Amino acid sequence: MKHTQALGSTLNNRNGFYFEIGLRSSASSRLAGYDDEIWFDGTDSLATADSLSERLLSSMMVEQNQSSYLYSYYDEGDILIRYPSEGNENRNLVGGGYTTNIYIHLVCEQ
Repeated sequence: MKHTQALGSTLNNRNGFYFEIGLRSSASSRLAGYDDEIWFDGTDSLATADSLSERLLSSMMVEQNQSSYLYSYYDEGDILIRYPSEGNENRNLVGGGYTTNIYIHLVCEQ
C-alpha cells in the first residue's frame, strides 16, 4: 500500500507498508470443516493454487446438464485488510491517503 503522492516511488518506510487480504465467509451453506476466515499475503502463485483449492471457503453446487456437469462455487462475506507486523518494522509513515490495486484471479485447468 503506498501513499497517494508517492505512487511512482520505490516503497520505503515512510511512503508505504505491506498488508494482507483476508476473506471471511458468512455463508450458511459453507463447506463443513473449513475455517470461516482465510488470509493471503500476495505470495500465492499458480504453483500454490492446488493447495488453495483445499482452503476454499465456498459451497459447491453441481448440476448435470445433458452430458456435462456445471460446478458453481459461491460464497458471501467480507473482504478484510490487516497490517502485519512482520515486514513492516521501523515504519514511520507520512500522514495522508494510501492506495493500492487488488487483483483477484480465477484459474481453471479444463
